[in-house]
Amino acid sequence: MKEKIKNIMVAPNADYVVWAEDLSNIVRDTTLMVSSGCVALYIVNGVLKSINIPGRSLIKSKAEEKDNSKLDLICVNVDKVFEMTCEVSGIPFKDSELNYETTVGGRGECKIRIAQPWPLYAAFGRVPLTADDIAANVKLKLNEIMTSRLAEVLQNYDYGSVMTQQSAIAADIEKRFTQSLGDIGLEVVSFALAGISFSEEYQEKRKEFFEMENLRKEQKQQRREKEREQRAEIDNIIAIANATKDLNPSQAMPVTPQTPTMYNTSANVNQGVKYCPSCGTKMDQSAAFCSGCGKKL
Repeated sequence: MKEKIKNIMVAPNADYVVWAEDLSNIVRDTTLMVSSGCVALYIVNGVLKSINIPGRSLIKSKAEEKDNSKLDLICVNVDKVFEMTCEVSGIPFKDSELNYETTVGGRGECKIRIAQPWPLYAAFGRVPLTADDIAANVKLKLNEIMTSRLAEVLQNYDYGSVMTQQSAIAADIEKRFTQSLGDIGLEVVSFALAGISFSEEYQEKRKEFFEMENLRKEQKQQRREKEREQRAEIDNIIAIANATKDLNPSQAMPVTPQTPTMYNTSANVNQGVKYCPSCGTKMDQSAAFCSGCGKKL
């Protein structure tokens, strides 16, 4: 015959995160001592009767003993923090700039802890549970959330936004992840989207596109500079023309050439008068010598 148990000590377990203590031989009003870092769930006939935090309490009442109730004591290491990573891939993404379809991958890092032992136990419905058991379940949920949310969110982002808005994308995923884990009694201590990755082939196409865009921008800038120089040159010519308009021969009044005066020699002959070619003295037409200078005519 087994010895009756009057005292039960619950302390953090090195092997399990959630485990059960044997209550088959406890007596009425058994003393339960719970150490720091643990919580003990006292369950009677499948119904949670008490959550025993660190300290001393009594379990198994007279009525429970009399009715021969089924008793369970589920112990949980609540101070346990889980650190894990999750990687997803094959998420479809279309680059509208390149009209190119590819797939995207993502990597998440998170820390979680047990916040509510009862929902955690109810969610798994079995004991014992190791850290790996819980981590595997959490990774599955994170994988599902990252895959679905990235696929949905990336439809509203172009390549540049994906690379610059990863904090906003991470916050969106963390919010969904927190809600999902809260349903099973787990709390997200921290979450980080370590990165969204694209294939090497796609990255090479983005590089070529980026180089072509830079070349087009440079050529456009050069054209603008040339146009500015041409406009400046034209403006300069116009300014010079305006400043010298009054001096421009094409703008001056036309000069009418004067008709040279024609002397009527016949009139001189008719008048019988001539002039000395040497001194210009006026003489009669019939004079042989100049009366002024004596030159022979």
